[in-house]
Amino acid sequence: MFSHLSLAASAVVGGILVFIGTQTVNALWIILGAREEGRKLERAELDSATNKAIGELRDEADRARFNRRLCIERAGCTSTQQVSASKDRLNQAARAVVGTALIGAQGATPADQDKIEETVAGLCGARAWTQSECARHDAAQQ
Repeated sequence: MFSHLSLAASAVVGGILVFIGTQTVNALWIILGAREEGRKLERAELDSATNKAIGELRDEADRARFNRRLCIERAGCTSTQQVSASKDRLNQAARAVVGTALIGAQGATPADQDKIEETVAGLCGARAWTQSECARHDAAQQ
């Protein structure tokens, strides 16, 4: 027959096996699923807050500043793609960063200021200007 000691030992071993089994289930299925669900909720919350903030902006100049900041903060203005560095490619890249909005702008009207902001957004987004230079520009506009 079984002695009291062997029954106790069997109960302890059984408890340990149940504990290990539940921890394995948690680690492999439940916790991973909860983490992914948490990430989805966090992304949705951030996107919602971003869209709300964009909707509250007063004008195009504000939107340009906001988009530039968003681009820098979320590291969306970088590229790892390798491209040719020929003179024509460099000219095309500079034109893409600076744009052509500034042509004819004199800064005398709100539309001219929007053109300046669009150009500055390209320079800051491409990091042709440092973050402190972009911040100085933003401070001067307020």
